[in-house]
Amino acid sequence: MYAIILLPLVFVAPAPLSTSAASICSETVGRRAIAIMGYKAIWNGAVVAESDATIEVEGNQYFPPDTIKKEMFTPSSKKTFCGWKGEASYYNIVAGGDENYDAAWFYAAPKDAAKNIAGYVAFWKGVKVTTR
Repeated sequence: MYAIILLPLVFVAPAPLSTSAASICSETVGRRAIAIMGYKAIWNGAVVAESDATIEVEGNQYFPPDTIKKEMFTPSSKKTFCGWKGEASYYNIVAGGDENYDAAWFYAAPKDAAKNIAGYVAFWKGVKVTTR
């Protein structure tokens, strides 16, 4: 008798080296992965993003821009720079009457090495990203 075990599929590719790092850009050699499983981002009890097509970079799930709940996001003036991804812009997240400043970031015009995450949104500052 045979058993079938279903595991989530993940395609992994090496990431470029980073010579300088911002607070969210790892100085270590990372790996990029396209996850073929669902993820959701939750803050203050509210789902702020949900997708089956996130891209993992340096341990962060990047959500396609059309999968975030735009009504919960406001632009931030914060900018940071990653040596291999480029300039990151930020969003504040509003949920349950509270605001989490600079809790999400994205690369509007990333460097060539990170073109696959152009416009995709990642989270930190207490936003919990879990599988669905």
